Amino acid sequence: MRLVEDPERTVPAAPKDVGVRRGFTRERQPDGSYVNRLDPMLAKLEDVALPLWRDLDEHWPATGSERAAIAELLAFQIVRSPAWRELHTTEVPKHGARAREDFPDRDEREFQEAEAALLSDEGRHDRLRWQGRLLTFVIVNMHWTLLRADGPQLVTSDHPVVVLGIDADTAEAPRAVPATGLVNTLELRFASRPDLLMAMSWRDDGEEALAQALGERHVRDHNSSVITQAERQWFHHPRISPQYGADTRRAISMELQQGYGPDAARVSERRMWVSSLLSDPIDYKRFARGIPFVPWPAQKAAA
Repeated sequence: MRLVEDPERTVPAAPKDVGVRRGFTRERQPDGSYVNRLDPMLAKLEDVALPLWRDLDEHWPATGSERAAIAELLAFQIVRSPAWRELHTTEVPKHGARAREDFPDRDEREFQEAEAALLSDEGRHDRLRWQGRLLTFVIVNMHWTLLRADGPQLVTSDHPVVVLGIDADTAEAPRAVPATGLVNTLELRFASRPDLLMAMSWRDDGEEALAQALGERHVRDHNSSVITQAERQWFHHPRISPQYGADTRRAISMELQQGYGPDAARVSERRMWVSSLLSDPIDYKRFARGIPFVPWPAQKAAA
């Protein structure tokens, strides 16, 4: 293990000491006992998706069930994070305050009971699973680009997905959940292997059929974001000295397609189609039956 404040010093550490948050996903029951519904669900996702992650270049371009499996695990990697838990904890009171303004005649006890239920372990994880399902729909319908580094140069961490908000600039520190929300993003990316990087954006053009070359500057940019996002600790192969720079925060997708950037993402037909479905609560029911996916741009007229 290397600490950010002292990168030259390495510390021997067992995985159980650096890679596990004890009891983070368990749920306290009324009788004081605990159950864990979330970890078994994540394990099932990993059984399907992780083999695809490791050999993504052999399954490229990812379509159908393979694409959905990868997108679902990515989605739950985001919402299982402490950052999402913090967001949930702060957003529930905000929504409660707005509900009190909208329904001033309701009994205060109703609001308190609703907030307590949402902030409980069970309520939070129910919301997490629902959010993960909706985020899967978002990710599966983004533009996917596979990038190959010249050798094993990429790092990962307990927060493997880097998310750049739609208002991101080169000075913004990466956040696991951007302030603008997960639909209003400029780019998502993650390293599926030390030499493979996936970049997801709202580009409206068709997806490349082959893996693209990943430049050294892009490697440093991604590694810097992962390391910063992991805060105090990060993980890499002990025989590899990864490249990273502390001053770079830029969407790789902006350099893959001329004209792509925050303004293009805001008016992206992909993003607007996804947003239109997510904005109508009635349409949420469809996600219980399957994740809608529209290949772009060949079928955008059908969307």
